[in-house]
Amino acid sequence: MFRDVSICFGGIFADFLLECLQLTVAKDAEIVGLLNWFDTYFEYKCDNPSMFSTGPMTKETHWKQSAFYLSRAVNCKAGDKIVGRVNLRKHHKHHRHLEIVIEWQHVPKSGEKTDRVFQNFEFQ
Repeated sequence: MFRDVSICFGGIFADFLLECLQLTVAKDAEIVGLLNWFDTYFEYKCDNPSMFSTGPMTKETHWKQSAFYLSRAVNCKAGDKIVGRVNLRKHHKHHRHLEIVIEWQHVPKSGEKTDRVFQNFEFQ
């Protein structure tokens, strides 16, 4: 439904804030969630650089993709946008867990005003 989005950053284990989440809807659809996966490149001081992916188009691993279900379904038309921010940080108590806050807003191509939504997620 969305076009590809590429995000590059280093040092995931510090707080990470993606300020400019902007997804363009490719075709009319009801959006019920956002999916994500990651690619990791091992290049620094490596004799044989390699890459690891959790994407759905690569060989399956024990790591999986993640689904962020929206608090409400959004009826979108081609050209609409989902905009917002993503804040990801290590859990304050459990070092292997992540706390994620997604702030999102549907921006119809028509320019109609919509509410911003804040959602909290915890990954274990």
